[in-house]
Amino acid sequence: MTITTPSFNHREREQVAAAVLTAAAKAESARGLMMRVQGTSITVTRQHTDFSATFEKRPGNPRLELMSRRVTAHETVSAFKFQAIALQAAIYKARELGWIA
Repeated sequence: MTITTPSFNHREREQVAAAVLTAAAKAESARGLMMRVQGTSITVTRQHTDFSATFEKRPGNPRLELMSRRVTAHETVSAFKFQAIALQAAIYKARELGWIA
């Protein structure tokens, strides 16, 4: 059995990626994910936990950089999952703000 995947051009790939990030951010906000924009930083926190991550968009850098994170030490798997989801949400917000393409 052969599985084929559709071939996307650059614009279509960007649209699919944006849709995935949008869906992830919406799903997470429904689960208590909150974002705060301050200057060129986006801080993502999860309600009722110690999890937070701050990302910054620096001039000349096309990506967000992780500046700090705070997690509960005994929940390392959840912490790594949170950091990945927080990055997705921050990217979505940065695109919404026009910081990144």
